Amino acid sequence: MPPPPQQFADLLAELHTAAGRPSSRKVAAAAGGLLSHTTVAALLSGGYLHQPSWSSVSAIVTALGGDPDTVLPIWKATYPTARTGRAAYHPVHARPTAAPAPTSDVAAAIDRLAAAIESLADVIKSRTPS
Repeated sequence: MPPPPQQFADLLAELHTAAGRPSSRKVAAAAGGLLSHTTVAALLSGGYLHQPSWSSVSAIVTALGGDPDTVLPIWKATYPTARTGRAAYHPVHARPTAAPAPTSDVAAAIDRLAAAIESLADVIKSRTPS
């Protein structure tokens, strides 16, 4: 069985397909305008990086003709610190977990990105009047 985030993404994709793959604009409108069409598109593609609120997920599931009660356990497993209220829950006293050490490829990419950002900052500084 895939991990909860993949189950959540798969379930949303299945609902989207079963509904005839309506555009993200149509789903956003049918969901009552709670989310932008770009957020709906990111959620439906599995590319959403933040914890969506339950009210938003429930609205999308309903707009796609699904049963929110079926999705709720998977959403809770995917986001175990979440509450089903309007806003996403972020515990104030939670301790951050340590990120795994980057691989050499990732570390090299981070170094290149840092150098590019530094270079861009230099260009911006040189073009900013004193």
